[in-house]
Amino acid sequence: MSSTGTQPTSPGWYPDPAGGGRLRFHDGLGWTAQVSHGRPTKPLSQGFAHLGDWLSRLLALNAGLCLLLAGYAVWGRALASRVIVAPGLNLTVDPPQIPPDVQADLQTFLKVGFVLLVLSSLVGLLCGVLWLVWQYKLAVSAPTALRRSPGMHVASWIIPFVSYWFPFQNVSDLWRSYGTGRREEQAEAAPILLPLWWASFVVVPFVSVLGGFLVGASLSPVAPEQMLPRLALVYAVVFAMLAGSALLARQVVQRLSWRALVHYAGDA
Repeated sequence: MSSTGTQPTSPGWYPDPAGGGRLRFHDGLGWTAQVSHGRPTKPLSQGFAHLGDWLSRLLALNAGLCLLLAGYAVWGRALASRVIVAPGLNLTVDPPQIPPDVQADLQTFLKVGFVLLVLSSLVGLLCGVLWLVWQYKLAVSAPTALRRSPGMHVASWIIPFVSYWFPFQNVSDLWRSYGTGRREEQAEAAPILLPLWWASFVVVPFVSVLGGFLVGASLSPVAPEQMLPRLALVYAVVFAMLAGSALLARQVVQRLSWRALVHYAGDA
């Protein structure tokens, strides 16, 4: 729309009346200071705020479940140590001979573990889906051109090897995009929170694999039951790290959502 045309009546991105091949955002009442050299975008709605809020809550719930799983692993370590020294235990026969009291505790342990793992898996899956929707909406509405398309913001999470770096770059790009033209304290480079979150996310699988390898390599193969207490300790650490990663991800969602909403609210 040119300066000689009819003024827009609905919020959106339109050709800048000042020219220059840019797009300028019109809030429905008048032209704002927000300009873009990329594709037309649409401002984030109240629905996005609700999406970020629900994602934040689910990440907090996920962190709580991971802490419960860490405690569960500690319980498993204590139970495994008890099983090893239980009088009357004989694992060399088929079926193994396990004292009744120990067997009852093992059954309770397995039932609790099943419930925790199912809940944690469902919440984790829902967090992942909502995160992809949240990031896609941010990429679609980004006020400046991004190095990757909104679709690639989603796909980069599932492409092998690419998923170890591109998602971090994409979230960092979104942080910078929504700081363009805002207050000085908002326009800084990506904060230390982003690399801390990403490091916690990518390190956990390596800790899990390396911990399991070290435990297996340090024990004699003739006593496999000795591996259980140490493996339980490894997974207690892994689940505690997952809880920390979920809390950091929650901070990323809260701060980046607020940053984006403030940008479109015109809070200068």
